[in-house]
Amino acid sequence: MASREFIEKIQRCGVRGLCHSLVMLEESPAGSGNWVGHCPNPDHEDSTPSFWVYENRNTTGIESWCCQGCHVGGKDIDKKDGVTDPNNPNFGSDNIAFVRWLTFHRDKKLLSFPEALKKVAEFYGIPMESTKFSGIYQKNRSNMMKWEMQVTPFVRLYLHTRGLDDGDIQKWHLGFDGERITMPIFNSIGDVIGFSNRAFTKEAEESGSKYFNTPERWNGRETGFHKGSVFYGIQHIDRRDNRLFIFEGQFDAILASKYGIPNAVAIMTCHMTKEQAEYIAKQKLLPVVCFDPDEAGRMGALKTMERLQEAGVTDSRVLFLPDDRDMADLARDLKGGLFDAVMPRVMPFYQYLLGEMADEMDSVILQKRNEIMPRVEEILSGIRDKGEQGRAKDYFERRMRMWSA
Repeated sequence: MASREFIEKIQRCGVRGLCHSLVMLEESPAGSGNWVGHCPNPDHEDSTPSFWVYENRNTTGIESWCCQGCHVGGKDIDKKDGVTDPNNPNFGSDNIAFVRWLTFHRDKKLLSFPEALKKVAEFYGIPMESTKFSGIYQKNRSNMMKWEMQVTPFVRLYLHTRGLDDGDIQKWHLGFDGERITMPIFNSIGDVIGFSNRAFTKEAEESGSKYFNTPERWNGRETGFHKGSVFYGIQHIDRRDNRLFIFEGQFDAILASKYGIPNAVAIMTCHMTKEQAEYIAKQKLLPVVCFDPDEAGRMGALKTMERLQEAGVTDSRVLFLPDDRDMADLARDLKGGLFDAVMPRVMPFYQYLLGEMADEMDSVILQKRNEIMPRVEEILSGIRDKGEQGRAKDYFERRMRMWSA
């Protein structure tokens, strides 16, 4: 996180330059130090200019902004807790708040504070301050670029057999370090925080180290990477769709994204962590958990749902694929038909749980029926009157249907 001093330095750059790059601002007739223009929010038909920028000649010296029509920004921050509806949050009134608010409406992306801070700093040409991990992240980026250049034709052919094309390799910055396929992991503001490296040779895969992630500590020092707090692919999410499709493997996420599954990411643990669940809750995303349909995958999905509920995410979805297949295999086979094939299988988590319980009940009922049928047949065969025997059989079948309904 940036220091308080750096944040204040960015805030003191003001908001008028940012706003004026998007909106024609004119000095207000009310006096100098105030500017007015049409609101840049595309959802606001601002026929009468209602967007204001204020110089704020006070001890802070920080310019502020507001839209009197949208009821956001400095002048309306106390109205209705600064929110007129759940889809129009009031982020504050400085330049960082302006970027978060406008991006939310223009690009449907809910930027984190660090993401918005970085955008404002870039606009004013101010380098981000160094953190204790800045040097490591820069070295990671250099390694990423070096390993991208080392993708030999043989490695490229292997990736093609996995269903990827050259565009996918470039988009996901896949590389080769001489032994493994390198998959860089980004945080939400674009830092290369680590790598997930996949075994390339059969010998390496059979050795039990199919995947190797950047360690969280090296030579007794932190590396700035914590696999339980990030999602692989988070740099590609698009907030115009609030769903987040969560997979177990990186290739699952890459191929799902390639063939139309929105916001496909992967975890690098057996199930979701507390930090990941809290990120989803804070970003108001709708998680769709897509784990392998084997026993380990089902247990991972259940644990993931527990984490989401603990974080306050009450609306979750699950997606179990048909025929015990993983997403990567299904995507390679269905390609452009993937979206239509899997979307009908997305269901609310409670529906999945109730379905599992119903299947268990059906199994118990079937087992019990098989156990009692010899005795039932014995009783029926003992009824000599054929009409009475038929009525007794109908009665038994009717009762059985009541249990299975």
